[in-house]
Amino acid sequence: MSNKVKNTNINYKTFQKKVLNNEIVKYVDENDIDIVNFHGASPFLIHFFIKNKIKCKTVATVHSDYRYDFLNNKLKYYLYTPLSSLGLKSFDNYITVSENLLRLLEKKQFEGKKAVVNNGIRINKFIEKESSDQLKNKFKINDDDFIFGVIARFHPIKNHENIIKAFAKFNNDNKSSKLLLLGDGESKDRIKELIVELNLEKEVILGGFVENVGDYLKICDCTIIASYSEGGAPPLAMLESAAMEIPVITTKVGDLENIINFNNGILIKSQSEKDIYISMLEAYDKGDNLKVLGHNIKNLVLKEFTMSRFWQKYHNFYKEILKDKH
Repeated sequence: MSNKVKNTNINYKTFQKKVLNNEIVKYVDENDIDIVNFHGASPFLIHFFIKNKIKCKTVATVHSDYRYDFLNNKLKYYLYTPLSSLGLKSFDNYITVSENLLRLLEKKQFEGKKAVVNNGIRINKFIEKESSDQLKNKFKINDDDFIFGVIARFHPIKNHENIIKAFAKFNNDNKSSKLLLLGDGESKDRIKELIVELNLEKEVILGGFVENVGDYLKICDCTIIASYSEGGAPPLAMLESAAMEIPVITTKVGDLENIINFNNGILIKSQSEKDIYISMLEAYDKGDNLKVLGHNIKNLVLKEFTMSRFWQKYHNFYKEILKDKH
């Protein structure tokens, strides 16, 4: 994150993640800070301990469902989830990245001002580093292969296992097909084992984490989001896919049930292997109409999910918070 800030030439200061962080309090006092925005479980807990010392407005940006942040580690789940909730409830102002997260906070009776600020994307951020021909040669992809792409970290919540199992069925009937997995993460070894178990070593491509994701998306016919939960709305994977005019097959997560429709993509009925497989078939059967869906989803992103809209929504909510500055 600090490298991204450096690239903008914005002055910044980093702080240690100490629970009793008087350094933050001192910095706020000495620099006439109006508002401090906290992101993530550890900063939320820091806020719990310093909220009565810090002399400015504070706001929490909620990027994910705090109940599932530590799902991949049983010990952390039972230890840190209550602490995360405690920290989060110490705020008076909240920004959520989706309507679903806003409803969660309201259901759990988090009190205070709230606003939804959807994710945004810079459409012009993609600079070609590798051509489609280079990537196809690299991964031994034929021009007539149908390519499904998945951009997601390897974590159980992203549902890679059911995607791969569904693809195994699809590939059994459609041999000219490939599944391209982009990302890294703690469950990667299990995914590799599953690929071997299903004899898909030649059909499933592990592309790893890549910076030039746009180049990889251009060789895909469509992408898949089959997560059990997504924090941001729309998920970055959907925005990146849309930016390259590649349609998305998705479960109803990250507010995507309100964004994706029959004109711009395909909604998966559930996270099950069977329903993912059915949606894969639907995408394949659309043929050239997939290009129409891709064009439509890009137009929607250009209208609703640009970085300019993202910045403006943050600015407007900050002004709302500061109206009753004490």
